[in-house]
Amino acid sequence: MNFFFTRREYDAASDTFTTKISPDTNYVYLPRDNSNKGHRLSQADWLGKLSNAMVVPEVLVFVHGFNTTQATMLTRLRKLRKGLQANGFEGLVVGYSWPNRERLTGYGADRRDVPKIGASLLTHGIQPIQSMAKKPKVHVLCHSMGSYVFLNSLSNLTTAQKTGQLAFVAADIDASWMRPGEDAEKVVHDHTERLTNYYSPIDRVLDLSATWIHGEPRVGGVGLSRLAKPSQQDVACSNRYQARPEPPKKDRVNSHTWYFDDEVWMKDLAQVMLGRSASQITTRLPSTQPPDQVLRP
Repeated sequence: MNFFFTRREYDAASDTFTTKISPDTNYVYLPRDNSNKGHRLSQADWLGKLSNAMVVPEVLVFVHGFNTTQATMLTRLRKLRKGLQANGFEGLVVGYSWPNRERLTGYGADRRDVPKIGASLLTHGIQPIQSMAKKPKVHVLCHSMGSYVFLNSLSNLTTAQKTGQLAFVAADIDASWMRPGEDAEKVVHDHTERLTNYYSPIDRVLDLSATWIHGEPRVGGVGLSRLAKPSQQDVACSNRYQARPEPPKKDRVNSHTWYFDDEVWMKDLAQVMLGRSASQITTRLPSTQPPDQVLRP
């Protein structure tokens, strides 16, 4: 079974979610793992099914990136759920499907729309899950522009409530935002237990984003500041990507999305979500640039 919540507009005639923004958040339960057909539920009923499915009181919320169809989000959601379970993480994995134009030329418009849907990640997803009777700990995994969606959601935070582990993978946000003392760095530090930033200098999508769109390095391409706090951990991943035997053609998109198909990264992520200290995570090597670590080739 799989769970996600979304601000995509529902089209009853085609029984699908569109790329448009819905005024309301939809909650979806998919009972069969081999089908994307599911049931739209009220928030209360959805949380009830989520509670019944819990083995341990922990939930990982996955926030996808830009140019991602709902079908692709569900494929990655399933890979995360199965990969993390295989490596000892028994918490549920829930998706947040945010509306995007699902094309490269929609980058600027999608980014401008994030403030319209970012708050829902927190107020309609993370906080209701945290408020369940079982009081589950909620972790967050953000891929690419999903990191920007999460940061935008935190800008609406009015309480001291924290999420658990936060992992950025190939994060498409300005590196300067995460320098010590900057607003984004402070809100992440204050409202998460730990940030693990998986980055790769040979991510060609982020290189394009940095060079042609923003004119500034991306956190997922260059990592965090050398002055990062102990609760902020960089993991360099380019050596692992280069050592991967598949796919035969390592193209631009694959350099940005390969993580979801990699057993070493999945094992590392599971240990992060289990709360192991960086020094105890078995899939890493020390780096010549602390506080970095290196994902094993």
